[in-house]
Amino acid sequence: MKVEDLRVMLQYARDNDEVMIVTKLPYQTVGAHPMTKVKAASNGFDWESGKFMIWPERELYPSNDELVEKFKVMEKQSHELFIKNMELEKELRKLKND
Repeated sequence: MKVEDLRVMLQYARDNDEVMIVTKLPYQTVGAHPMTKVKAASNGFDWESGKFMIWPERELYPSNDELVEKFKVMEKQSHELFIKNMELEKELRKLKND
């Protein structure tokens, strides 16, 4: 994205809108996107010349592909256990009613 693209999008923002950075978690979430506030923004200089930098209020770190895969496996296992638990609860209710 270039600054000119950001300026176009900012035309649609309201003055009191909170500026946020959307983050992606390595597992499913429910509800609003996970995000963090913007602490500051500035033009780069020296090695960062030609860049416009946005500084998050909370530190963001690059994802580790191995960790992401572990979370995916854990999420799948959690879902499978949830389904199994529902089946067992249904079976228990049936046994109690017999």
